[in-house]
Amino acid sequence: MAYITCKQCGFSAPETFFQSGLRVSRVKHKSIYQRRVCLMCRQEEQDKHKRGDRSVPKARNMLYTHCERYNRRNGTTLKPMEFARKFGWDLKRMTHDIEHTFNNWCPYCDGSFGTMEHGLADLTLDIRDPSQPPYYNNVIYCCSTCNKRKGQMGP
Repeated sequence: MAYITCKQCGFSAPETFFQSGLRVSRVKHKSIYQRRVCLMCRQEEQDKHKRGDRSVPKARNMLYTHCERYNRRNGTTLKPMEFARKFGWDLKRMTHDIEHTFNNWCPYCDGSFGTMEHGLADLTLDIRDPSQPPYYNNVIYCCSTCNKRKGQMGP
Protein backbone atom coordinates (compact mmCIF):
# COMPACT_ATOMS: atom_id res chain seq x y z
CA MET A 1 0.00 0.00 0.00
CA ALA A 2 1.38 3.38 -1.04
CA TYR A 3 1.70 6.23 1.42
CA ILE A 4 1.11 9.88 0.58
CA THR A 5 2.38 12.93 2.48
CA CYS A 6 -0.02 15.83 3.03
CA LYS A 7 1.15 19.10 1.43
CA GLN A 8 -0.16 21.18 4.33
CA CYS A 9 0.68 19.32 7.53
CA GLY A 10 3.28 16.75 6.41
CA PHE A 11 1.25 13.80 7.75
CA SER A 12 1.94 10.51 5.94
CA ALA A 13 -0.91 8.06 5.53
CA PRO A 14 -2.23 5.42 3.12
CA GLU A 15 -3.90 6.57 -0.10
CA THR A 16 -7.32 5.82 1.38
CA PHE A 17 -6.82 8.70 3.84
CA PHE A 18 -6.75 11.16 0.93
CA GLN A 19 -9.75 12.06 -1.20
CA SER A 20 -9.89 10.86 -4.80
CA GLY A 21 -11.27 13.01 -7.55
CA LEU A 22 -12.14 12.85 -11.21
CA ARG A 23 -10.48 15.28 -13.60
CA VAL A 24 -11.99 15.90 -17.04
CA SER A 25 -10.01 17.78 -19.66
CA ARG A 26 -11.39 19.88 -22.51
CA VAL A 27 -11.14 16.95 -24.91
CA LYS A 28 -13.19 14.79 -22.51
CA HIS A 29 -10.18 12.83 -21.31
CA LYS A 30 -11.00 11.50 -17.84
CA SER A 31 -8.42 10.69 -15.20
CA ILE A 32 -8.63 9.86 -11.53
CA TYR A 33 -6.27 11.75 -9.27
CA GLN A 34 -5.41 11.66 -5.59
CA ARG A 35 -5.58 14.92 -3.62
CA ARG A 36 -2.38 15.74 -1.77
CA VAL A 37 -4.19 17.27 1.22
CA CYS A 38 -5.29 14.89 3.99
CA LEU A 39 -8.91 14.67 5.09
CA MET A 40 -8.15 16.41 8.41
CA CYS A 41 -6.61 19.46 6.71
CA ARG A 42 -9.46 19.51 4.19
CA GLN A 43 -12.01 19.48 7.03
CA GLU A 44 -10.19 22.35 8.77
CA GLU A 45 -10.32 24.40 5.54
CA GLN A 46 -14.05 23.77 5.19
CA ASP A 47 -14.67 24.67 8.85
CA LYS A 48 -12.68 27.91 8.49
CA HIS A 49 -14.64 28.83 5.36
CA LYS A 50 -17.95 28.03 7.07
CA ARG A 51 -17.13 30.20 10.11
CA GLY A 52 -15.92 33.00 7.83
CA ASP A 53 -18.95 35.20 7.33
CA ARG A 54 -22.06 33.69 8.88
CA SER A 55 -24.06 36.91 8.83
CA VAL A 56 -24.59 36.89 5.03
CA PRO A 57 -26.43 33.52 4.95
CA LYS A 58 -28.27 34.57 8.13
CA ALA A 59 -29.52 37.76 6.42
CA ARG A 60 -30.52 35.85 3.29
CA ASN A 61 -32.39 33.26 5.36
CA MET A 62 -34.22 35.98 7.31
CA LEU A 63 -35.29 37.65 4.08
CA TYR A 64 -36.59 34.37 2.63
CA THR A 65 -38.46 33.29 5.76
CA HIS A 66 -40.08 36.68 6.30
CA CYS A 67 -41.08 36.80 2.62
CA GLU A 68 -42.68 33.34 2.91
CA ARG A 69 -44.50 34.34 6.09
CA TYR A 70 -45.75 37.56 4.46
CA ASN A 71 -46.99 35.61 1.41
CA ARG A 72 -48.77 33.06 3.60
CA ARG A 73 -50.52 35.69 5.71
CA ASN A 74 -51.50 37.99 2.86
CA GLY A 75 -52.17 35.53 0.04
CA THR A 76 -49.47 37.03 -2.20
CA THR A 77 -46.75 35.37 -4.28
CA LEU A 78 -43.87 37.82 -3.89
CA LYS A 79 -40.39 36.51 -4.55
CA PRO A 80 -37.75 37.41 -1.93
CA MET A 81 -36.14 40.11 -4.08
CA GLU A 82 -39.54 41.66 -4.88
CA PHE A 83 -40.31 41.60 -1.15
CA ALA A 84 -36.95 43.28 -0.45
CA ARG A 85 -37.58 46.04 -3.00
CA LYS A 86 -41.16 46.63 -1.87
CA PHE A 87 -40.34 46.94 1.84
CA GLY A 88 -36.82 48.41 1.67
CA TRP A 89 -34.87 45.36 2.85
CA ASP A 90 -31.25 45.33 1.63
CA LEU A 91 -28.95 42.34 2.22
CA LYS A 92 -25.84 44.47 2.75
CA ARG A 93 -27.62 46.64 5.27
CA MET A 94 -29.12 43.58 6.98
CA THR A 95 -25.68 41.94 7.18
CA HIS A 96 -24.22 45.08 8.73
CA ASP A 97 -27.08 45.35 11.23
CA ILE A 98 -26.75 41.66 12.16
CA GLU A 99 -23.02 42.04 12.82
CA HIS A 100 -23.52 45.27 14.76
CA THR A 101 -26.28 43.82 16.95
CA PHE A 102 -24.41 40.55 17.50
CA ASN A 103 -21.28 42.40 18.63
CA ASN A 104 -23.34 44.45 21.08
CA TRP A 105 -26.50 43.45 22.95
CA CYS A 106 -30.19 42.70 22.62
CA PRO A 107 -32.14 46.00 22.58
CA TYR A 108 -34.95 44.51 24.67
CA CYS A 109 -33.13 42.72 27.52
CA ASP A 110 -29.60 44.23 27.19
CA GLY A 111 -28.19 40.67 27.11
CA SER A 112 -24.86 40.21 25.36
CA PHE A 113 -25.00 37.83 22.39
CA GLY A 114 -21.46 36.70 23.21
CA THR A 115 -22.71 35.10 26.43
CA MET A 116 -25.71 33.38 24.82
CA GLU A 117 -25.46 29.64 24.23
CA HIS A 118 -26.16 29.39 20.51
CA GLY A 119 -24.24 32.36 19.15
CA LEU A 120 -25.62 33.80 15.94
CA ALA A 121 -28.60 31.42 16.06
CA ASP A 122 -29.88 33.39 19.07
CA LEU A 123 -30.20 36.56 16.98
CA THR A 124 -33.65 36.96 15.40
CA LEU A 125 -35.58 39.62 13.52
CA ASP A 126 -38.63 41.06 15.25
CA ILE A 127 -41.38 42.98 13.48
CA ARG A 128 -41.87 45.82 15.97
CA ASP A 129 -45.52 46.45 15.15
CA PRO A 130 -47.11 43.36 13.52
CA SER A 131 -50.21 45.37 12.57
CA GLN A 132 -48.08 47.46 10.18
CA PRO A 133 -46.42 46.31 6.91
CA PRO A 134 -42.92 44.82 7.37
CA TYR A 135 -40.94 47.82 6.13
CA TYR A 136 -37.31 47.66 7.19
CA ASN A 137 -37.79 50.57 9.61
CA ASN A 138 -40.43 48.42 11.37
CA VAL A 139 -37.97 45.64 12.29
CA ILE A 140 -35.44 45.21 15.07
CA TYR A 141 -32.82 42.55 15.73
CA CYS A 142 -33.15 40.95 19.14
CA CYS A 143 -32.48 37.67 20.94
CA SER A 144 -34.79 34.73 20.29
CA THR A 145 -35.98 34.70 23.92
CA CYS A 146 -37.23 38.30 23.76
CA ASN A 147 -38.74 37.74 20.32
CA LYS A 148 -40.71 34.72 21.56
CA ARG A 149 -41.77 36.57 24.69
CA LYS A 150 -43.00 39.56 22.69
CA GLY A 151 -44.87 37.39 20.18
CA GLN A 152 -47.54 39.33 18.28
CA MET A 153 -47.69 42.22 20.76
CA GLY A 154 -47.24 45.72 19.43
CA PRO A 155 -44.34 48.04 20.28
